[in-house]
Amino acid sequence: MRLRTRCRDWLLFGLMAGAPVLSTAQETPPAGTSALDALVQQAATTIQRRYTRALGRVVDRQRGRIFVATEGEPPELGELLAVLRPIPGAKHGEARPIAQLQVSQVSPAMVECREISRAGRERTEKADIVRAHGEPVRVLLAPCATLVDLPAVIPEVVGEKLRSLLRSSSDLQLAGDPARERAAGVAYASHSITAFLREQEDLDEVLFPVMLRTPEKLVLQIECHSFARERAVDIAVASVDFDPMLRSWFDAEAPDEDAPPGYRLLSRQVFPWSVNALAGAMRGALVAVSRDSVRLLAFRHPGLHPTEAIALGPRDATRRGQSVLVLGAETLRAGGVTIPAAHDLWLLSDERWPRALGIDAAGHLTLIGSAGTGLELRPALEALWKAARGPEELASRWWPAPGRGERPAFLPVFADLDGDDALDLVWNDRHGTLQVQRSSAQLEAFRAFGDVKTVQPGTGGGSRAIFWLTDPVFSGSRDRLLAAQLDQRSLRLVWSSEPFAGMLTALASYDLNGDGLFDLVAAEQHLEGVRLHVYLATPGERTEAQGAPQSQSPPR
Repeated sequence: MRLRTRCRDWLLFGLMAGAPVLSTAQETPPAGTSALDALVQQAATTIQRRYTRALGRVVDRQRGRIFVATEGEPPELGELLAVLRPIPGAKHGEARPIAQLQVSQVSPAMVECREISRAGRERTEKADIVRAHGEPVRVLLAPCATLVDLPAVIPEVVGEKLRSLLRSSSDLQLAGDPARERAAGVAYASHSITAFLREQEDLDEVLFPVMLRTPEKLVLQIECHSFARERAVDIAVASVDFDPMLRSWFDAEAPDEDAPPGYRLLSRQVFPWSVNALAGAMRGALVAVSRDSVRLLAFRHPGLHPTEAIALGPRDATRRGQSVLVLGAETLRAGGVTIPAAHDLWLLSDERWPRALGIDAAGHLTLIGSAGTGLELRPALEALWKAARGPEELASRWWPAPGRGERPAFLPVFADLDGDDALDLVWNDRHGTLQVQRSSAQLEAFRAFGDVKTVQPGTGGGSRAIFWLTDPVFSGSRDRLLAAQLDQRSLRLVWSSEPFAGMLTALASYDLNGDGLFDLVAAEQHLEGVRLHVYLATPGERTEAQGAPQSQSPPR
């Protein structure tokens, strides 16, 4: 809040007290340019114009004395100035260098200079343009701060893009190192900019970018602080209209409104079909399996969009309620069995023999066909179970298939729980007990936690795996979405949603938007079809095991 108030005060100071406020006319960005890219480009242009704009013009020359009428704040005594002369017929106002001046006397709206060097034979003449800096200005760019509710990665990306554009400018020189940039950010947030500036003898200015917003625009405000004056001397402002990506963040429900810590719930989407299973495919796409078809869902802000659907063909058996398990080829290969390269996903169901799905480079979905009676795939499935140290008595019957005398009592989840690059195993037995088999530990059992639908893998760097569960099928209450984490030998419930109106039939933990973080998708079945809930992970906020260990069902 102090940072927000301070930034607003600076803007009001610039507008009311006469400090220069620079802005660039908003232009329509080229097709395919995101709002963030357009914002950064506009801000970089504004900053570069600040260092190349005319300080004034030469109005008189008397022997060796040159008089310059200035616009805005006059330069300092002894400051170097550049003299340029417009090129006749230039389309964009280009000018060529003539000479370099040094300020010898300063008065309001007029400075007296002496010519100290020339670019050629020509000397400074009346009407020549004078710029504020004869040498590239040395600038430190502080980290981008934000006063709007955005994931931390967005100001980080904006700051890096801005730094990249400014680094290519010949009119300024980015100086400093990451440690000094961080110190500048701390000084800005702690109201100690003046003290910080006094220590920067090798700099001319420090730029502090801050992201703000209006109801319809995202604003990037850059405060320019001078080392010589020890205060702000300019405020550069760039703004863009929201594009769908930005609007999805601002229109999304707040993180504390029924979304897990570290996630943001986007607008819910309703589709007129059912979903029995979800699985990550490639490049942010998801595969949604219904009873008789498979759909490919591509993530484009502000949600998931169906791109194609294919039929699964005739059923080999009919069940009252279908069980479906989707396995990625890389998971099967972990069992030591060779899987054809084109077979990206396998669909295991108690109504059809195994089907393989292929996804080509263009993102098109292909049903490769039935694997006969499943005998061809059975060695790989048994080897996978063995590789994950599953109980031997379940090795030949853990997957759903037609013709079994009894329905399998569980649908396991294979994942690396502790970041050791070894496959671990999680499932619910027929009594509802959650079974956890880690590669480096004995089998662990946790009663009455709910049905595990998917697992977000751990990284081994202190980030624990997240078990995403729903309330037990026969609990008699409406479904909730639950998050739990292993803590030593106990399992802790760390978050619980409010009850959903329908049944949660499938969950998927997968990176949808390519930011390297696992997002979450929940499929809720109801009378109108399926309602998809997309939870995007936000950097800097992580669910960690802080709740109490559970031995019974979580309280309702």
